[in-house]
Amino acid sequence: KYTQANTIGWYTFSFKVAEDIDVPQYTLSFADFKRIIGRTDTGAPPISFALNNNRFLLGLSGSDKQSCKKRVSGAEECNNSEAYFLTLADTQALKGQWVDVVFRVEWKDEGSVAVWINNELRAEYYGNLRQGGTSFMYKVGSYRHHMKQATDRGIEILPVTVQYKAIHKGKTCDAVSELCSNLEQLTGSTNASKMKHIVKCGEGGPSSCRGVYWD
Repeated sequence: KYTQANTIGWYTFSFKVAEDIDVPQYTLSFADFKRIIGRTDTGAPPISFALNNNRFLLGLSGSDKQSCKKRVSGAEECNNSEAYFLTLADTQALKGQWVDVVFRVEWKDEGSVAVWINNELRAEYYGNLRQGGTSFMYKVGSYRHHMKQATDRGIEILPVTVQYKAIHKGKTCDAVSELCSNLEQLTGSTNASKMKHIVKCGEGGPSSCRGVYWD
């Protein structure tokens, strides 16, 4: 069920949403990884993939420093001190078709994460992926959050449909996919491609976000 710290894990999932899906002013999550310390799921996800305000958004973080606060609902919201959010430039083109996502994660203090979408290497990041965790849980499935900022604007939250398939995890690429030979090769340095923009956020949350450039 869990991937242990100081190991490398491979993960896949495929999803499909309608071409006219509408997710205004809130977030619809598809997949993320939960950091486990002992037996407790804690802190902000080190890796996430979602539809945020109708844009596909990849979240990657590389620090063990976080700030957490309780919401009125009792839920805990945490912000990593070095979190990057990458907006895919081809969001609209990816809607209405099956999208294949592959993650390779080195869960170490000096670790790395690579993300392929439809066999293209879209992001490669080097940093502290372990973040003090003893193990990590891969979660795939739809859930919504930050809906209040939509309803405060008078936006009605409508039902949406997300289809999933090919959800796998393993120690090697061949254990999770038959298409490993088609994956674009790693570069060995932090980079991203086909991104509309990239922001770096800190423990202050959205108000601390600033635009950055990756080669």
